[in-house]
Amino acid sequence: MSRKRKQQLALALTLVGNGNGVPPLPESALPEEEPPVPVEEPQLEPCESLEEMIPVQTASKRKLSMFAGEGSSTNDEECLIVDFSLLKHLIAPLACPLCQHSSLQIEKRKSQNLGFVQKLTVLCTSCKEDVSSSMSSGLLEDRSYDMNRRAVAASLVTGMGPTGLSKFCEAPSCLNTGIVLNKASQKVREVYKAEDGVVDIDVSCHGSWQTRGHKSKLGLGCVIESRLGLVVDFHTMSQYCYTCSTTGEKLKKQDLRNNTKRYEEWYQQHQPVCHQNHQGSAGAMEQKGALELCSRSVDNKMQYRSVRSVLSDGDANTIKAIHTLNPYPGLTAEKRECVNHVAKRVGKGFRTTVDDAKKKGITLGGKGEGQLTEKKMTRLQKYYRKAVLSHSDVPSMKQAIWATIEHCSSTDDDPKHSHCPTGVKSHCFYQRAIAKGEPPSSHKENLSTYLNDKVVAAIKPLYERLTDGDLLRGCLLGKTQNVNESLHSVIWTKCPKHVFIRKERFDIGVSLAVAEFNMGSCGTRLSIDTIGLSQGKTATELGKRRDITRVRLAEKASSDTAKRRRTIIRNAMAAEEQRLESEEGGPQYVPGGF
Repeated sequence: MSRKRKQQLALALTLVGNGNGVPPLPESALPEEEPPVPVEEPQLEPCESLEEMIPVQTASKRKLSMFAGEGSSTNDEECLIVDFSLLKHLIAPLACPLCQHSSLQIEKRKSQNLGFVQKLTVLCTSCKEDVSSSMSSGLLEDRSYDMNRRAVAASLVTGMGPTGLSKFCEAPSCLNTGIVLNKASQKVREVYKAEDGVVDIDVSCHGSWQTRGHKSKLGLGCVIESRLGLVVDFHTMSQYCYTCSTTGEKLKKQDLRNNTKRYEEWYQQHQPVCHQNHQGSAGAMEQKGALELCSRSVDNKMQYRSVRSVLSDGDANTIKAIHTLNPYPGLTAEKRECVNHVAKRVGKGFRTTVDDAKKKGITLGGKGEGQLTEKKMTRLQKYYRKAVLSHSDVPSMKQAIWATIEHCSSTDDDPKHSHCPTGVKSHCFYQRAIAKGEPPSSHKENLSTYLNDKVVAAIKPLYERLTDGDLLRGCLLGKTQNVNESLHSVIWTKCPKHVFIRKERFDIGVSLAVAEFNMGSCGTRLSIDTIGLSQGKTATELGKRRDITRVRLAEKASSDTAKRRRTIIRNAMAAEEQRLESEEGGPQYVPGGF
């Protein structure tokens, strides 16, 4: 064991004596120091033949050895990031070559937008002459600047992209989360016109996990106010503590070997700062996060006191747990369903029904007149969602949903369009013809989602379950959890899902994401101010431009034209994919299907 490692271990073990009167462990209790083993720096040498590459132990070493002699650089030039104020101090004591006075200044001259490149000029305040002038980066052969090219290359290598590069220029740092959440709370109270005391607000509760598949050691729960879309609180959870897995495990082994209780003494000191604040499965993080947020909402500094209705996706038992906890006596939290998640249950129910029937030897999917194909499943799911969103009461919703099944199972001999919308603008070809005083045309020519009687009988129990009054009552507001998913996308750009991180970085990433989600570039400026730094004019201007772009793109994406365009493109792409698969004789890739 090295001397440095021995000192670190001694310090960790000594900490158990602080505060509780426990004496520090003697140095003799530490493991005996082992003689240092010389470690040679690994060197990658190019292999001369394929036979030399194959016996190499790892694939990484084998591949890198193949190209170890390539890509060496002979360029001694380096690119550095320099504080401009320090550059001014460096120039100030130098003498002017024209008047010999120490009155030189370096300035940035305004020019057109050149990205990272600046035009720098050295001038003398005594003789009023420009001593020297140059650009901060050289030009390449294609008239582009070297520094800009390097910055773009760096953003591509790191995966940041142009948006990430712009954020890098704003120099974000650690953030005091309380400032952002307090400001969000103030705005919420202004909208609800509650200057003091209890304020009942509608919120959306949702959880997410740091790795895919809901098998993560890190997760979070967040509460977003439904009317303004502001994050008013969040809670991060971890199943893992690095200190416990290293120091704690070593102390446990020593206790077993020496029959001591050093771990218990150490853990009493470590417990207040332990990062493992979640006991249980990863799937339970969403539920426990919601309970923690509701429990502390009464006492936190944001004055976020109570919940009137909770928007949930139905994937977790969150609302049941809140009812059991009963954090607000006399006030029952109402569950509001996410319309998108409810509509997804239609598609999932179709697939489950087809699979269950297949096990019994009954074919509901595949080719054949009136069979339940994947394309029809998608359309029926859209019909269900539209029926929910276009009606404001439960009976109307239920009638519109069942009308889609009746419409799709109609034939010329047995038309079932009595519950379809009437009028010349109706989506139902049968009702449009009646409104125009024309004889209805053939169902076979106009009904692309025809379902035979066998399919209708099979999916009827699914529709009875999805037209339950309590379920549809939760959909009356027509709310979705898109705002939660939007927040999560910002969070996971700060904490990529494919990289394992500790809770410290996770907390910082979530705090920065919440600041950006709520306040845009203003959150970045607050993060700089809270650590005693000031943000330059250029960085502030970049942040404002990013906010303007964010608003412009959001308005464009939310327009009716853009929504119709996305629908048309999505349907066209799906139709093209089906056409290609049909020409190829069916799907060419099915997991485990060949």
